[in-house]
Amino acid sequence: MENDILLLEKVAQFVLTGNGEKPNSSIVAETLIRCENQAKKTKEKHSFESLIGNWRLCWVSGTQKIRKQAGFVKGGGLYIPSFLNLQIIYSRHPHPLLKIEKPPEIDAGIIQNCVKLNQFNLTLTGPAKFLDKKNILAFDFTYVTSKLFGLNLYEGKMPGTSSNSEKFYQDSIKNQAFFAFFVITPNLIAARGRGGGLALWTKV
Repeated sequence: MENDILLLEKVAQFVLTGNGEKPNSSIVAETLIRCENQAKKTKEKHSFESLIGNWRLCWVSGTQKIRKQAGFVKGGGLYIPSFLNLQIIYSRHPHPLLKIEKPPEIDAGIIQNCVKLNQFNLTLTGPAKFLDKKNILAFDFTYVTSKLFGLNLYEGKMPGTSSNSEKFYQDSIKNQAFFAFFVITPNLIAARGRGGGLALWTKV
């Protein structure tokens, strides 16, 4: 496991700086799958607190459906190019964009998905809840902000979402988007998404 984490750190280093070793994508996929299998054996529990911070997406494998359409199921994936800054931000309540109260018994917070490309910024914001039994984070994006050269293009409710965000906390995870985390360290997180894809982030 230690050697696997070291390899994933090389992936993060390359994405952040453009320097150092760039592990082959198929090796990255195999490493993540090994980490996932190991996490299932150890069953170490985490919490939302361990996710708090800004995380830059380094590498993704795509969903199972996309991989099948591309002609491969195992292995493969791609590095996120340096010019495309994709970040996920996890933070605690309260948040100025979300006027909702979370039930005190739920380990929950705020998720933001940020896309930065040149002078264009897009941020999706919404509630998130953490289920420690399987280290699953369920989430929903309910608010969107888009800017170009610092000027607001749109800021408001996410099109197609319910106006009652509180309902999110009562809904079953079966009906929600989620990440199943299997690597959580101070500098790296990795998860499998609902669609079966793998993703690796590094802290920034």
